[in-house]
Amino acid sequence: MEDLLNLVVTRLVQNKRIRELINLNEPFITAERRREVFYKIFPQRIDRGKAAEGFKWIVDRITDGKNIATPRDLLSVLERARTIQLEKMERDSVAPSENLLFDEDSIRLAVKDIARENLETRIFAEYPDLRKPITLLKGNKADHNDDTLKEVLGDNYSKELMARLESIGFIYRRERKGYQVWTIPFFYSFALDIKRGAAFDMDEVLEDEDE
Repeated sequence: MEDLLNLVVTRLVQNKRIRELINLNEPFITAERRREVFYKIFPQRIDRGKAAEGFKWIVDRITDGKNIATPRDLLSVLERARTIQLEKMERDSVAPSENLLFDEDSIRLAVKDIARENLETRIFAEYPDLRKPITLLKGNKADHNDDTLKEVLGDNYSKELMARLESIGFIYRRERKGYQVWTIPFFYSFALDIKRGAAFDMDEVLEDEDE
């Protein structure tokens, strides 16, 4: 994650206007200063409650089931957030609070846009036969057991299908609160309007889980 933060901050401070905006004079940004610089431009938190601090929130939500978050997706999210923020300012004449360049809503919308593009251009384009079973999960919950997946996927369900979905990072296995579950990561949850939580009864499920 530190490598990704370094990438973003390094690109930001190459912009003369940004350096002037945040009163940045030093030629190099130390590792200790990266977060400070980042949060002069981006909000400290994107969601309320248990959600992680802003940069981790973004990285978590572009991470697939193989625990990979790519620099390309991160930069795409920030560029899309810039476009969305500019459009909002032109339309509503309202700037982000606290002298920030981005508000929380612009970042959320940007992640959703890039997640949907990722699903279309990487998974559906390369594996068109997976479109139907994946789309059946739209609007459902993120955590499933085999029974709930069979119920949602119907005749599409098979061990072979689950192995393929796992191999491309769309879904992964984990233990949660003592249960073995299949989990759809944040990235594809955003793309398909999938809510956090379990599709089956689980004690003390946290709907706003930020893992």
